[in-house]
Amino acid sequence: MGIDYNDIKIDGKSRFSPSGFSSFYENPQSWYKSNILKTGTFRGNTATVVGSILHKRIENYWNDTPTNKDEEFDYIDSHKDNADVDEWKVADDVERLWNMLQVEIPALDRPTNMEEAVIFEIPNTDYFIGGTYDYRRGDILGDIKTTATTPKKIKVGHRIQLLLYALALKMSGTEVSYIEITYIVKLKKTPRVIVFKEPISEQDIEWIKQEVKNMIKRCDMVKADNELTDIIFPNNPDSYIN
Repeated sequence: MGIDYNDIKIDGKSRFSPSGFSSFYENPQSWYKSNILKTGTFRGNTATVVGSILHKRIENYWNDTPTNKDEEFDYIDSHKDNADVDEWKVADDVERLWNMLQVEIPALDRPTNMEEAVIFEIPNTDYFIGGTYDYRRGDILGDIKTTATTPKKIKVGHRIQLLLYALALKMSGTEVSYIEITYIVKLKKTPRVIVFKEPISEQDIEWIKQEVKNMIKRCDMVKADNELTDIIFPNNPDSYIN
C-alpha cells in the first residue's frame, strides 16, 4: 500500500467513514456535502501530509521494511498545486519528528495487524461503514495521530472514529475490547509520543450504533426531500467537540 489511501466504494451506497464521521458534530452541512454529496472534498494540508508520511514510516518500521524516499517525494510532489501544503515545511517536520520517533518507537508494542480495511454493509440500507484502521494488537484497536498540542486523554473526535471502527469490526465478527491512540506531539523543542488506552463498554457500542441509525434517518429524509437539507444538516462552522 502506498502513502495515499484508496477511497473505499460500493456501487449505489454511501460510505460512513470512521475518520470523517466526527466532522458531522463540527459542521453537519460540511460533513453531508463532503461525505454524501462528495463535493468540496478535503485535499489535505501540511499537517495531514506530514502525518501520512510518518504513518507510512512507522508501518515500514514495524514491518522491517526500508523507507521508500522516492515514494515520499512523489507523494509530496502530488500536492504541489495545493496552496495549503508547504513542501519545505513538510520535509523539515518529517525529518525532525522521525529523529524523535526512531528513539520512541522501539518502546511501543508491535501490532499484530496493520492498515487493514474494514467494510460493513448496513443491512436494508443504502449505507456502509468503511475505512482502513491504523493498527490492531490483539483486542486493542489503535490509531496514530499527529497533534500540535499535548493531549491529556483521547480526544472526542478520535474516540468517535475508533468506536465506529470497533462497531464495524464487531458486526463483521471481530471483537475488540480497547481503543488506543498513539499521539505524535509536534512540539518544536521537545516532540514526543504519548499513548492513551481506554476500554470499550457495551454502552459505547450502543451509543455509536444509535448515532449511525440517526445518521441514516437524517440522510434518508434529505434524500426524500432535498429542501430539508439546511434544516437537518445546518451550516454550523463552530465545533462543539474537542
